[in-house]
Amino acid sequence: MELCNDDGLPKREKLGELLMHMQNSLLAIESGTETTGYFEQVTGLVQALTGYDSVMVYRFEANWDGEVIAQSRIEAAKAYLGSRFPASDIPPQARYLYTKNLVRIVADAGVKPVPVVPVLNPVNQQPLDMTYSALRSLSPIHLEYLGNMGVQASMVISLLQNGRLWGLISCHHMTSKRVSFAMREAAVFISRMISTELTSIEMRNERLLLNKVSSIKTTLLKSILIHSEIEVLGSLSADLLNLVDASGMIVVVEGQRYFQGQVPEPEAVDALLNWLSLQSITDVFSCDHLSKQFPPASAYTEIASGIITTALSSDMCNCLIWLRKEKQRTVKWAGSYEQGLVQTAAGNFRLNPRSSFESWSELWRGYSDHWTAADINIVNALGKTLSEGLAQKHNDQLAKNERDSLRKLNLVMEAERAEVLGRLQKIADQLPDMIFQLHLSVDGKTSFPFVSEGIRDIYRLVPEDVSENASKLFALVHPDDYDDFIAVTHESALNLTPISHEFRVKYDDGTERWLFRKSQPQREADGSTLWHGFTTDITERKQSEDKLRLNNEALKVITQGVLIASNDQSILWANDAFASITGYSQAEILGRNCRFVQGPLTDLQTLNEIRVALKSLKPYFGEILNYRKDGTIFWNELTISFVFDAQGQLTHFISTTRDITERKYQEQQDREHLSQLAHVTRLGLMGEMASGIAHEVNQPLTAIATYSQVSLNLMKAENPDLIKLAEISYKTQQQALRAGQIIRRLRDFVKGNTKQTACIDINELINEAANLCLSELKHGNITLSVELQQNLPFVIVDTIQIEQVIINLLRNSADALESCLENQHRKISIHSLLMPNETIEVRVKDNGPGIDDEQQQKIIMPFYTTKSDGMGMGLSISRSIIEAHEGTLRFNSKVGKGTTFYFNLPIESKAGQY
Repeated sequence: MELCNDDGLPKREKLGELLMHMQNSLLAIESGTETTGYFEQVTGLVQALTGYDSVMVYRFEANWDGEVIAQSRIEAAKAYLGSRFPASDIPPQARYLYTKNLVRIVADAGVKPVPVVPVLNPVNQQPLDMTYSALRSLSPIHLEYLGNMGVQASMVISLLQNGRLWGLISCHHMTSKRVSFAMREAAVFISRMISTELTSIEMRNERLLLNKVSSIKTTLLKSILIHSEIEVLGSLSADLLNLVDASGMIVVVEGQRYFQGQVPEPEAVDALLNWLSLQSITDVFSCDHLSKQFPPASAYTEIASGIITTALSSDMCNCLIWLRKEKQRTVKWAGSYEQGLVQTAAGNFRLNPRSSFESWSELWRGYSDHWTAADINIVNALGKTLSEGLAQKHNDQLAKNERDSLRKLNLVMEAERAEVLGRLQKIADQLPDMIFQLHLSVDGKTSFPFVSEGIRDIYRLVPEDVSENASKLFALVHPDDYDDFIAVTHESALNLTPISHEFRVKYDDGTERWLFRKSQPQREADGSTLWHGFTTDITERKQSEDKLRLNNEALKVITQGVLIASNDQSILWANDAFASITGYSQAEILGRNCRFVQGPLTDLQTLNEIRVALKSLKPYFGEILNYRKDGTIFWNELTISFVFDAQGQLTHFISTTRDITERKYQEQQDREHLSQLAHVTRLGLMGEMASGIAHEVNQPLTAIATYSQVSLNLMKAENPDLIKLAEISYKTQQQALRAGQIIRRLRDFVKGNTKQTACIDINELINEAANLCLSELKHGNITLSVELQQNLPFVIVDTIQIEQVIINLLRNSADALESCLENQHRKISIHSLLMPNETIEVRVKDNGPGIDDEQQQKIIMPFYTTKSDGMGMGLSISRSIIEAHEGTLRFNSKVGKGTTFYFNLPIESKAGQY
């Protein structure tokens, strides 16, 4: 726990109004605004909020040097806009702390720090971890650093991007300056708000670049099939260069080099590739100062000063290299950065605060623009696809050339094959099945170079019918099995997988038979495919399997309600479980149509889905409302499957029934809870920092009091300084006018035309809010009772605002009940009733621990909260909303008995007109 004295500092109310103005201003900035322009507005808003003499936005570079990209200052403060600071000014350990503690404050750099007593914790003998301390003193080196800059007080606000330290908002004051706890909270809010915007900017930029990468990949995959690699690269060169803003590109495909844009001479490229092959890097490699790591590159810095490559291999036979030319720039340093390191007598170096911050410039040569994280991600995402695609294209061309050579060799081998087939024919003719060789040429033609006499019984064909063309045999495949027959054959040809396949044939006389074929493929020298296999008749086996399948289907679902019906849907058999579920006896079930358990509430759409499934002979699985014999309804998890004969004709239906009534009820409850939770979350996000700070004018009043006291002191002097007295009087007048403007603006904000009103029944809003909170209350074992007076007059309100008030009161009651004993019955009730003064009163009552007298005096004040993670704004905002509707909000609480919140809304006398 840390305590600080905020006496004399700006109150929460004034800070809240300024913070609200700053939030609205930042949100009004368009998302496409350039980063520098965005932070120019940020510095001005932060200076107006905090009152520091100078506010700067400090952005870190990749090497942790920093540059001031925006500054807002008073005239007397030193200008640092555009100045660069070395990484040594903010060492790594300090940068790490900035990611943990978002706000660091120095109220007076000249004050002597107070030690922590004791130095070590008596329990664990460890020093106190002050990482998250708000009052800890900073390093003496940093305090001396501030003194050398002429800064007496400072506040630093961390800016993060995706959790990484992106930069700082550095606030400097030339005199000491205390900061209230409320100001620190506001600074943390600023840090998180701007960090969110930085993360959004990075995500938008990466999304745009990834879309370009996807487009390039799509173009690559389309063109690489029909064009050579040099044509592909030519069509993509401009996109590939622009993608990462490169000036040149080197592509190596299986050792063949291609150049795009500006690249070094071939000899220089040889040396560069040799050097890269020696780097032990398996991921993307990048640098923006190539000549520093590879000195020979200094000869062509105007062509390649920066480089980024895909993953490197030792032979460098497949890679992509993007180049960036030199970009000379003049760096404006804030003082000499060498002063930060001082050599001791022992020869070591230590960090020392710099004593000079006079601006001086340095010309950088041999540098390119820095490769960003987005550039690296893009190269990583694109490089592998492009490199492998081009390599595959190259290898495919080599393979094609090889196939042409092998085709000539096949002509010689054909003669030898004919002799072997003749010998095989004599052996195969003695077997009952059909032995065959099936050939698929590269142009898609099929034939049976060898087939045994078994083809006469299996297909009713002779070998000569298929020796040159297999189309006659394929034509006998049953139409329903033909597509599958062809697909299995093509997959086997593609992957050289064995075929083991059952299918039907249909002869010219209409009869059908089941066949089984089994074969092993091999790839021929010319790229064609040859299968060796046999085909046998399995019709009798399939008929036996059909009978077994019918029995097995019934056995598998015997624990559920099961029906077997004929193809006209007359019930032939039902098990005892079905009779038990429906209440009918076996005698009452048999012979009836399957639809007899339907009733008036059975869903017509579900019935239509069942009809479609039956017509298309597709298995059905769904849920339907059915009726028992006694007229009660139940939810049925219904399945319907089909039984076919050997010819594929439908013979029977098998359906299963499972009573899922209890599950359906629970699912309905779960869906309602999920819907309510999503809606509550949306409402909860509606501006927790909303306009509840409308009565905060303490700062101008404090200024008026201060100026008045100064005026009195001047008038008591023997020779009053009339000029000074006039100046103080003018400032007093300006602060008074400012207080009046704040009051008028807040009055307009709260009571103006910001509401979106509608004429509604307040009971509808209460029911909707209660439903939204039901899931949370159930999770906390809280019983909610809703007792609403019926036929209430209408009220004209902003429905969203009043609904938010009701939800806030319900949640406050639920939070209060969390501290109750586990065995206590937790209850919340909500009532509505018409009052004699022509208002409608809504009451939210709980049986929680109640509110003690001290808390009752503060509970509705802004920023006062009893919750560890609360902001203290809910009740304050609720009261402002009710008052803006010309109503009142109050409460009554007794310790140990509970609390009741009331709010009244005037009825609309003209409600009948709506």
